[in-house]
Amino acid sequence: MNFTEFRPKQSRPFSNGKSLHVVLRSRTAVLRTAKNRKLVAILLSQYADKFNIRVYQNSLNSSHLHLVLFVKEKKELQSFLRVFAGQLAQRITGAVKGRGLTKSFWMSVAWSRVVEWGRAFHGVINYILKNQMESLGIIAYQPRGRRVLRV
Repeated sequence: MNFTEFRPKQSRPFSNGKSLHVVLRSRTAVLRTAKNRKLVAILLSQYADKFNIRVYQNSLNSSHLHLVLFVKEKKELQSFLRVFAGQLAQRITGAVKGRGLTKSFWMSVAWSRVVEWGRAFHGVINYILKNQMESLGIIAYQPRGRRVLRV
């Protein structure tokens, strides 16, 4: 293992009074089925209300879900992500306690970043809308370059 590639766990970025862009990525492209679209909408509404989270924007794609959220307390965000992602995976896969899956439903933990208000916020909203239109086939997919993480 090359130690320059090693990245220890870091705490989830959070800032009071700012929004967050969150991405949940599944291993399989099953999120856009009619049944699962409805399930995502119900669970997102239910748990956003339960944990006092405002959902500004969401985009459900076949293998991932984008959310732009406003959360007052970090603990509410952690609880929301744990319960929402867990319930969604459990209901899609049919997993029950005591009969685990061979692979986890999600590729990794939810990715998130703090989004400043103003230009950055509108940029993220536009990116998510474009992502949604590409997934629906309204506009052609435009490949994006991968960002390189610097050590």
